[in-house]
Amino acid sequence: MRAHERLSAAAMFLLFASTADAFASRRISSSSSSATTRSIGVKSIALYALPSNNTLYSSRSIPCETRSENVALSAMSVDTSTITPLANILVEEEDEGSSSIIEWGSFQSILTTALLVTGNTVGAGTLALPALSAKPGLCLSTGMFAVAYVVNLLSGLILAEVAIKQNKANGQDAPSSFREFAASTLDWPIATNAIAAVCLFVNICAVTYSLGQAGVILSELVGIDHVAMSALCASLLAVLGATQSRVQISQITSVFVTGLFISLAGLLLPGLPHVQDPLGTFLSPGTSPNVIAGMREAAPIMLTTLIFQNIVPPVAKILDYDRVKVVVALVLGSFLPLLMYLAWSFVVLGGGVNPIVGVGSPFMTVFSVTAVTGSAIGCTMAASEELQAILDGTGNDIVGTEGKLEAVSVPDKDKAIVFERQQQQQPAYSWPAVVTAVSIPFVCSTLCPNGDYAQALRLSGGFGIPILYGAIPVAMAWTQRQKLQDQANLVPGGNVSLGLVATAFGLFMMNSVVSAVQGSIAS
Repeated sequence: MRAHERLSAAAMFLLFASTADAFASRRISSSSSSATTRSIGVKSIALYALPSNNTLYSSRSIPCETRSENVALSAMSVDTSTITPLANILVEEEDEGSSSIIEWGSFQSILTTALLVTGNTVGAGTLALPALSAKPGLCLSTGMFAVAYVVNLLSGLILAEVAIKQNKANGQDAPSSFREFAASTLDWPIATNAIAAVCLFVNICAVTYSLGQAGVILSELVGIDHVAMSALCASLLAVLGATQSRVQISQITSVFVTGLFISLAGLLLPGLPHVQDPLGTFLSPGTSPNVIAGMREAAPIMLTTLIFQNIVPPVAKILDYDRVKVVVALVLGSFLPLLMYLAWSFVVLGGGVNPIVGVGSPFMTVFSVTAVTGSAIGCTMAASEELQAILDGTGNDIVGTEGKLEAVSVPDKDKAIVFERQQQQQPAYSWPAVVTAVSIPFVCSTLCPNGDYAQALRLSGGFGIPILYGAIPVAMAWTQRQKLQDQANLVPGGNVSLGLVATAFGLFMMNSVVSAVQGSIAS
């Protein structure tokens, strides 16, 4: 089978994922159940919680923290509260086909959770990848993507190890909020504020890129100055966050995210067979006169686009902290975006797709608009979440009341219900929080030299990501291993493997430091 045919198969799987997401969205819209959108790390996700059970639905977008009591996640829909009882019933009946049914149920839960990881990974950074891959050449870029994938995967498995050990030690679920998860494991008072600061930095960088790209795209469509278009987008984001509830925001985001995956499939399926010289495209030399410089420029963005670690605690919870299931879901779910990125870069560089936005390219236009919009909404809400906590001076569980967050002192079992009902009716965030969350990125986008908005992603991938998903997970695992020495490690190699992961992320940061210094000297 030729290379482009194999990539076509991958694109078919992408279309399946898009259909699954659309199916979930239709079920949500017709259901009487309530929904909540919570922020989750660098990427965000819309969480649909049913108070009567743990049935999950997901749509993909982007924020930084999640507090969910009875919330589970899935790329399609899966009732996590009934998986184990159903298995027990089948075993008790001793039916001949029971084992295969149980195995299929396990496979289905792993697959849907893996798709959740995939959806949580793909974002607006996809737009920048073909141009970045062209500088060192697609062959070298493939190797760089592979390195970024392995580094992120090891980081994710380290976090999974921490969550599984924590559950085994005290029987409690790991906090779905990455910030709370890290802070509870590290047990350092300063950890929560430090992690919040890094999350805020990463999300501001992402909004900066999204606003800049949105201005350029809309300018090409309507012919108005791109700065004015960016200002318009920032204003709309502020209105959205300060006037709409989390439920309404999640519904809006789900529309853009579904459009993102369907339009990407619409580009890849016809585009891959039209690549004129597959082998020549893959082996062609880079466009940068300095290949090493091109690689160093692309590295932090490639690292950023493959981030999924924020979703690891909910994934472990969904799969009942089963080591094998969690590992398979993370490996598969994070590998699919790698294939998508390579296929996208391949089809654009090979001439199978014309990456021009306009009336003549409907799929490309929809893909560009939905990618930056979904990313901008998610990251803006994530930054607003952190800023709202700062303005309110609280790190406790909170509910929204007319745009202001206030603490609730009710039993844990009732807290989620109170929280959920209030969020259906109240604005998600206050005006000061949201205006600040969009104003800083907008100003930053106007300062990007020569309209190089990808510089924001380089800052995020070069400085924020290595700390958030490199140093912090390693510190969490090392701290826990000192306390729980009787439990087996999920990631083999002991402290050596932790050192290697820390070193790898450290090299990404060092690359950015050296590039920044050289740039300052040259200027």
